[in-house]
Amino acid sequence: MHDGVPLAGANVVFVPEAGGPAAVGQTAADGKFQLITGGNAGAALGKHKVAISAEEESSQGSSTVEGGEFIGQRKSRIPVSYSNHEMSGLSAEVTADGENNFTFELSGSP
Repeated sequence: MHDGVPLAGANVVFVPEAGGPAAVGQTAADGKFQLITGGNAGAALGKHKVAISAEEESSQGSSTVEGGEFIGQRKSRIPVSYSNHEMSGLSAEVTADGENNFTFELSGSP
């Protein structure tokens, strides 16, 4: 959720505090997401630091061509601090019991 509205198309990353591979997912139109770790559904059990990023293509500003492919400039739709698991202030604990449903309330302008 960003300012009370579901955040579609955001990338969500759970980084295990105990180490190991991160779990990644992308939010749907309703803001819900499912995580995958190394090709398998879910995230490692335990505490995680969480990062969320949401970018949109921008036709403004500079752009480059790399290897014959257009690469547009990207602009964040949420504060950039949420995209760094060390600075986001977001965390979650994945447990063996329960449904492990997490809601993250993000706020602020990019």
